[in-house]
Amino acid sequence: MDKFRLGIQNRCRVKVRGIELVFRPLTIAESVEVTSASIDKFNKALPSEKHSINESHIIAIISLCKASELKSGTPGVTEDTLKMLTADELGYVFSEYNAMVQSCNPRLETLPDSECIALIEELKKKAHVLPTELSFTQALSLALYSLTKLP
Repeated sequence: MDKFRLGIQNRCRVKVRGIELVFRPLTIAESVEVTSASIDKFNKALPSEKHSINESHIIAIISLCKASELKSGTPGVTEDTLKMLTADELGYVFSEYNAMVQSCNPRLETLPDSECIALIEELKKKAHVLPTELSFTQALSLALYSLTKLP
């Protein structure tokens, strides 16, 4: 519940080459920006370069740059910094970032029934938080899941 409430205030700290990188979850609008920027970057590449471009690296780099903007739109990590990482290092950082995002907005289908039941019980005690601390989508998703999947 606390991770749901924190939203984009959640933080992921990843150390690579002795440097700590800090990220936050992206908003839906930012995710759309990342998708659009990734497509643009790929489309702007010369035809001769497209065969050597790794689209997942483009998405990871743009996502992580955006997610490193902790204040006022200034990235904490630049594209140039991320491009200096090896493919394995970039994959590791992006994997850690995605794990943090999943932990603060989990898909209910992936949670054990016991955790879903505990979350529902906590919400019953604090029904007044639904309109303010959970998004409508989160609340609806939790309600539908509890009605259709739980014993």
